[in-house]
Amino acid sequence: MRRGAGARPVGSHGYSSRALTDATCVLLWAERERLSAELRPLGLELRPVPGAPRERHPIWLDLGQIKRGAGEALDLDQHAWWRRTGDMAGTTLGWFSGGMRGAGRGRALAADVAEQFSRSLSRSLGTYREVIVAAPNVTTRSGSGPYAFVLNMLTDSPIAVWGDRALGYAYGKRLCTLTAAPFTSYSGRLPLGDRLFEASVTPDPASGWGPLDELSSAKRLLALLAQPLLGHFGEGRFAISRLDREYAAPAQTRVAPHAVDIRVEPGLTRGLVAGRFHVSALSRRTPWGGLCVADLPTRVSYPEPRHGSQL
Repeated sequence: MRRGAGARPVGSHGYSSRALTDATCVLLWAERERLSAELRPLGLELRPVPGAPRERHPIWLDLGQIKRGAGEALDLDQHAWWRRTGDMAGTTLGWFSGGMRGAGRGRALAADVAEQFSRSLSRSLGTYREVIVAAPNVTTRSGSGPYAFVLNMLTDSPIAVWGDRALGYAYGKRLCTLTAAPFTSYSGRLPLGDRLFEASVTPDPASGWGPLDELSSAKRLLALLAQPLLGHFGEGRFAISRLDREYAAPAQTRVAPHAVDIRVEPGLTRGLVAGRFHVSALSRRTPWGGLCVADLPTRVSYPEPRHGSQL
């Protein structure tokens, strides 16, 4: 990967948040020239994807349910920060009420209360729905990349929209009405009611849920979806971030091939003709097929602003 002079590796600024994700991942195949025409004015190009249909390029839809979301700083999540804050406050208050012994009791009690408050806050504010629409295998004219260029991002969380703006991810998150029965059905509408998409998901009868190492056919798909996210502010300004997903490490994460039928309306994304799409379940014969993932640990890095000349 080529980078501008002095640029740091993507993700070197640390992570801003972590969560568990339930997601249905699907690739829709856009006309390559139509999508190229949208990206060319931004100084971006499409790198061919090996094994892609002729004259087509993938657009990745990630239909997600975010669970137990928490902020993170200096490698500590928000629950650890709240516990540390309670620990310090409890020590001070306990000292005044009971000397050294009181300090120890106050410290333990306040730390427990603070952590429980943080986890309750996370359940109410850190659980929401989100849809990523991105074009993977995008490069700059200078050859840097590949990136997954964010074409659109939808959420039903005002806090997620605020975080995108405040931290400068340049995802352009939009507040929408999203409904989901995870791994079964999904839909999205604009606030005034205009429909953006509807999807139904069907499990592959030949495959069940299991760990990733039992599904070797997913490697090509997941490698494509692991590319850094590239957001666009406009006027030649971008931001790079990483969506790091630990597919293989945790014991609780499960994956399963699923077929997806989706109806896409014109407002969902640029570069893709609206209509109905059928995506077969992922398999050795269909390595770009639909895949569902449950209880997936996910971390998002802080964004790194770059001018087009620095990419």
